[in-house]
Amino acid sequence: MTPDGDPNAIPLRPEASWELRDIGGGLLYRAGRVASALDSAWELYGQGVFPELSTLVAESQSAGRGRFGRYWISEPGHVYASIRLPLAPPFDGSAAPIALALFVSQALEDVAGLATEIKWPNDILLSGRKTGGILLENRRGALMAGIGLNVGVPQLPTEARDDAAPVPGALPAFALPVEGPFGLWKEIAKNLILRYNGNSALLKPGQGDTPPAASGPDEGTLRPGLGFAELIGDATSRLYGLGRPVRVERPAPQNSEGEAFLEGILAGLDESGALLVETPDGFRALWSGTLLFPEDWSLPSARAACLAKGSASP
Repeated sequence: MTPDGDPNAIPLRPEASWELRDIGGGLLYRAGRVASALDSAWELYGQGVFPELSTLVAESQSAGRGRFGRYWISEPGHVYASIRLPLAPPFDGSAAPIALALFVSQALEDVAGLATEIKWPNDILLSGRKTGGILLENRRGALMAGIGLNVGVPQLPTEARDDAAPVPGALPAFALPVEGPFGLWKEIAKNLILRYNGNSALLKPGQGDTPPAASGPDEGTLRPGLGFAELIGDATSRLYGLGRPVRVERPAPQNSEGEAFLEGILAGLDESGALLVETPDGFRALWSGTLLFPEDWSLPSARAACLAKGSASP
């Protein structure tokens, strides 16, 4: 019950339910207007009431956070969520962003029938337009993800749009269930948790990629397993810009061997989740950076140089 006595109003303070526990999840929180769904999750974690695979959904945000310190004014009608991920494969290393993006993309396909793509490392695209973003934070012994999804109409950041960012887009309004954005995220979260708990995507590379047999009444059948290699393969198949010329703007020079940017052909992902770029000097694996796809930018010479050098496929 909210302070004004309306049983249907969204609570100002996060209120928890246990409906995810039956599928191996944590608590499910619903909140009203917050500064940031991600910050609210960290607050609950600090209070000891946000166990692994718990999630929070807010009605709106006054200071939603994105990459590179960008802030967003987030109006009602869209999905503003956070989830605490286990610090275990595939979320214990460099594959974490692409693994979570894959799970969200798969959930949107299962829940709403939408074929989305992943713009490395953390954007969800529909028909080439950015419909969602993911921000991962690892601190205080926990891994937290903030996830935003536009529904119906695109949303814009408070500052000018970055040229590297895809054109804003949104999930179609028909994707919303009766419960609105809260209901949509609840179904996505259930799908994500079931995928995480019900398959072998937790395996590290080299630990085997064969789905384990189920035990109990269903003995003899295969669980819908997903080995680490399949996880990377599925993420690669959804990768936006695969095979296209790309420029990757690098972090500060001291963190990128002095390179301000790297140009080549987007070749896929390696087994660690790093982006593979085919350059005239061979394949490069990148763990950070910002992708650019300028429409007037052509690299036929880069492809020709790669082939002339006899670069082997990864």
